[in-house]
Amino acid sequence: MKTLYLEARKKNLDLPSYDFSKLPKKVGLLYTIQFKPFMQEIKDALEKEGKEVILGQGARAKHKGQVLGCDAGAAICIIDKVGCFLFVSSGKWHAKRIVLSLPKQKPFFMLSGNGLESIGAEDLKKSRLALQKKFYFAERFGILVSTKPGQENMKDAIVLKEKLERAGKKAFIFISDMIDSSEFENFKIDLWINTACPGLAFDFPNTINLEEIKELEF
Repeated sequence: MKTLYLEARKKNLDLPSYDFSKLPKKVGLLYTIQFKPFMQEIKDALEKEGKEVILGQGARAKHKGQVLGCDAGAAICIIDKVGCFLFVSSGKWHAKRIVLSLPKQKPFFMLSGNGLESIGAEDLKKSRLALQKKFYFAERFGILVSTKPGQENMKDAIVLKEKLERAGKKAFIFISDMIDSSEFENFKIDLWINTACPGLAFDFPNTINLEEIKELEF
């Protein structure tokens, strides 16, 4: 079946007036595709405050500055050229994913309805570490597999299921085209393991990414 992918764009940017004066001189501008129509406006506002705006190119992204749940390359490739990052999106899970993907810490701000919101790496790392600790004590695991092209990871899911069962755990594979965390409470699962887009784990409760447990011994 042929698939046609269309970029969805927001028509309005419902944000307060911009105050970029306190940001460092060099700003790495990042966004999710819905906000591309407003990038020139934001870039102009930054430059009006005397900032130098830098955009990187991700390996999977189509546009400069664009980030995906599986591709933070637009940030990583310019990390040594900027003093901070400014991210424009409607949800925090992309921001959390990007912050934890960075090879070194840089001030990271998200432009939201409340203005400039700082996203700190330390608190995020603590929350992910807590999930890794919970992984050792959990007995029943739900392994999430997406059927979407580019996200399907059934082979790794099967290997993980077998490894967990050899360790005396119970593991179940859940396959879906649209993973809905509101359905999680319908199943008796101690911890969910995500094998699809890694950004999902930052938006779903009680969910850890496959990549976060690959180095753990069990």
